Amino acid sequence: MAALGRALIGLIEASLRIELDDCGVTPIGPGHDTGWRTLPGCVVAAVTGADGEFERRGAPTIPMPAGGCLIVPPLVFHRGHVTGTRGGVSRWSLFQARIFTSVDVLGLYRVPDVIHGAAATRLGDLNEELVACGAADLGAVVRRQEVLHRILRAVVDQATPRDDGLALLGHAERLAPVLAHIDAHLARPLSRAGLARLAGLSPSRFHAVFRAATGAAPLDYILRQRIQRAQRLLLTSGCGIQDIAAAVGFADPFHFSRLFRRRCGQSPSAYRAGAERA
Repeated sequence: MAALGRALIGLIEASLRIELDDCGVTPIGPGHDTGWRTLPGCVVAAVTGADGEFERRGAPTIPMPAGGCLIVPPLVFHRGHVTGTRGGVSRWSLFQARIFTSVDVLGLYRVPDVIHGAAATRLGDLNEELVACGAADLGAVVRRQEVLHRILRAVVDQATPRDDGLALLGHAERLAPVLAHIDAHLARPLSRAGLARLAGLSPSRFHAVFRAATGAAPLDYILRQRIQRAQRLLLTSGCGIQDIAAAVGFADPFHFSRLFRRRCGQSPSAYRAGAERA
């Protein structure tokens, strides 16, 4: 991203937000299997002591010897499992790193699925440090944010910038007010025509610019954001399914459940019950 202009760098720095969903240091025994899953944030899991394998849906299986660190961007269907007879420990975090309200930072990079060596150990140590921060006071919040920024930096150091990253950022910066509006009003009806007016563009031009910036048509993007917000609420809150449906813009919880199952492979209640994130 060395070619980024100073003005755009300043906008990115001002809008960068990292939010922790969860973290842990979890023992994993022989036969441990996460099952097929998709999560709302980036998974960084450093495993010591146990050999394993990692799969993305539709892609070849990747060996993950003990000492490796798994990195999975948000909303990617994946599965990890222990292959050997030895147990181990997973030091992991689940977080969202976004700019311009909802643009995934790691979506601007080609991130390796598994890393090894000192970088993997470093990420495991940072995850353990994140767990130790706690959440009791303002000092803990500040320490947690500091560690999250270091984790993001360590991941980016292992990644390669996408060739189209600068163009994506330019489109996203232009649409920043629209993306912020969507993020703040997911519980309300949102239309392509209304968003186009907010952007000061014709509906057809807005559709083209929006797809270039996000990789999705406006209404598909809104649905993706609603499901992602619902995933996060299911993982981090005790709200009921009906309340979560309403909070992300679905008046009918049954319609919400059908769409959630279609996107995530599970019902909302099964997703919450089976959310083993190590």
